[in-house]
Amino acid sequence: MTLGATHALALPSCPSDQNATFDNCLGTYDWTSGENKVGKYIGEWKGGLKHGPGIYLYLADKKF
Repeated sequence: MTLGATHALALPSCPSDQNATFDNCLGTYDWTSGENKVGKYIGEWKGGLKHGPGIYLYLADKKF
């Protein structure tokens, strides 16, 4: 069963404006300053929060 992969492929892309609310979409958010300066998160979003599968790319080039 490929429900997880099908679900991710069915999501629309998130807005290119990182100030917009990411909701029910697949996109990338870059943290460039502040306490949460981890690099970037690529994955699913819902209601402005990370939701579902995704990848953190930390500044030290480590993936979690």
